[in-house]
Amino acid sequence: MNKQYWLGIQQEILERKGIYKLWVFLFLFFGTVIFFPEIPVLAYSPQFLLGVITLVFLGIIWHVCKGERSKEESRELLWYMILFLVMIAGSLYRIFR
Repeated sequence: MNKQYWLGIQQEILERKGIYKLWVFLFLFFGTVIFFPEIPVLAYSPQFLLGVITLVFLGIIWHVCKGERSKEESRELLWYMILFLVMIAGSLYRIFR
């Protein structure tokens, strides 16, 4: 894919136009924890997969668009990546606990 596509996605994330997508993932994460606590693999696999997909997506944006953003924007993207790393770690912990 071309760089302009990834720049557009990055701007959407940084301008918080796409922040609702982050809330959808968080809702799915907590929804599966609440609704399926007795079946760890069933409950935490979807949130694990969504977290990995989102983290890969943010990693691509981080790498492709690194020259076009300020330090503050880089820090904001890094916090999003950390959020999804914590979500993935929580999912793995709950699955293997």
